[in-house]
Amino acid sequence: LLVTETGKLFTWGLGKYGVLGHGDVINTVQPKLVEDLAAFAIKSVSAFATHSAVITEQHNLYHWGWIGVD
Repeated sequence: LLVTETGKLFTWGLGKYGVLGHGDVINTVQPKLVEDLAAFAIKSVSAFATHSAVITEQHNLYHWGWIGVD
């Protein structure tokens, strides 16, 4: 996960479980904007092997990927 100085979120890598936040499970080699969060300024990020999470400047939490619930 990468957050720009303006708070835009970009992700790349293995797309398994949807951890990149692009609505698919495709592996991505180049950083790609997470379009669903483009309207928000991202303040903090956390990345794991199976899920990812961010906190916005407005203190909202967004979490995606596999969280161990079937």
